[in-house]
Formats: sequence, C-alpha cells, structure tokens
Amino acid sequence: MSRQKARESLFLLVFERISNGETNALTLEHYSKALAQQQEYIKTVYEGVDTHYLFMQRHIAKLSKGFSFERIYKVDLSLLAVAFYEILFVEDVPDLVAVSESLELAKRYSSEKSAKFIHGILSNVIKDKERLLHLFAHPEEDVDVVEKAEVVEEVDVIEKKEASVENADIENIDAVEAEVRA
Repeated sequence: MSRQKARESLFLLVFERISNGETNALTLEHYSKALAQQQEYIKTVYEGVDTHYLFMQRHIAKLSKGFSFERIYKVDLSLLAVAFYEILFVEDVPDLVAVSESLELAKRYSSEKSAKFIHGILSNVIKDKERLLHLFAHPEEDVDVVEKAEVVEEVDVIEKKEASVENADIENIDAVEAEVRA
C-alpha cells in the first residue's frame, strides 16, 4: 500500500484519538495490519502525534490568529496534527508533500474553506520550522509553557494555603468541641 493510503489511515486514527480523547490500540492494530508495508510509518507518526499533541495544539492555536482554537473542526485539527508532525519530525516526507496530501484529504473529508485554512497554518509551520524545532527541544524557552508552569506553581501555593487553613479550622473545631465537652 502507498504512503498516501497510510497517511489517510493516520488521519482517521488521529481523528478518533481527538474525538475520544484517548488512543485506541485495536484501531491502530487494524490499520497497521491492513497496511503492512507502511506499518512502521503509521505507528511512528501516530505515537508521535499522540505524544506531542499538546505541543502541536498550542502552536496550531497560535498560528490560527483570529480564529478560536475551539472552533477548529476535529477533522481539520486531525489533518493539521498529522501534517504538522510530518513537517517537523519525518525526514523522508518532504514538507510540501505533507501539505499537499493534507489538502487533498481536507477536500475529501472537510470543505474548501478548511483546505485554505489548513494551507495557511501549514505554510506558517514550514516558515517557522526551525523556531518550532528549537522550542520543541528547549521547552523552557516556550513562553506559554513557562507561563503555564508559573500559573501551576501559583495554584499549588494557593491550594497549600487553603489546605493549611482547613487544617487550622479542623484543629479549632476540635478545640471548641473539647471545651464544650468539658
């Protein structure tokens, strides 16, 4: 089977993962067996998309200026994720082939407007490829990741303070109950 068919299978696997919120080993096995010649490619890209999905999601959201990430069709997001991963991490797939194949699948599974939207995002991924690879290798330099870590740290501090207040209240209740009993 061709790489083109394998890419379509990947798109369907990623769509299922995005729709269900988790991977499905049975579906992966089905497509891998059906496309035995492309089995390694399918597994590598699927696992890569799954592992690095949050990184790709964050940067797709940044690149879709003026368009809320939540409004992106899951079909389009699935196509973007596969092509994004191929552009950044699959050396034997030329960037323009990843884009072209993604656009063909968009025309078949989504809409003409979606194909234009996907083309715009992927063009920017290609243009920003070196920067994106750098941010991937150095997540501490990714402003969103650093800001998110700071927010998580602040939430942890607040939760610890709330827990100590709750513990103090419980101790005070115990003391009050002891006084009442006395």
